[in-house]
Amino acid sequence: MTVKPKFWGLLLLILLGSIPPSDAASTPVDPKVLHIINRLSFGPRPGDVQRVESLGVERYIQEQLSPESIPEPQSLTSQLKQLNTLYLNPVELSEHGTTNLPGQKPTPLERKAANKWAKQVLDESVQGRLLEATSSPR
Repeated sequence: MTVKPKFWGLLLLILLGSIPPSDAASTPVDPKVLHIINRLSFGPRPGDVQRVESLGVERYIQEQLSPESIPEPQSLTSQLKQLNTLYLNPVELSEHGTTNLPGQKPTPLERKAANKWAKQVLDESVQGRLLEATSSPR
């Protein structure tokens, strides 16, 4: 199944949780709190508004400016650990599967393997970024 370009924006909004639940309109939300959450994150997730209200806007801003102080959920950490290419340095990423000497052309099989590796790196990078955007409190 392919997603048509006109639906990508809607799909992205749904994935990132920016579409509020139907009962969110019944609860009054301080516009300042909502503004801060929208500016410092990908929009409010369930519980974010209450969290910012309990912390206070200034403390929330300071917390977001030093994300290393915010613990990552264990479920997110375990999902990210499954994406092996995220933990490779640039040299390891570029040398993966390389057996050719400099100036030597790769064989079609080597080219195919290199393309497969590049796709895996890209896919895991996108998947990791989406996981962090949707599941991390940072």
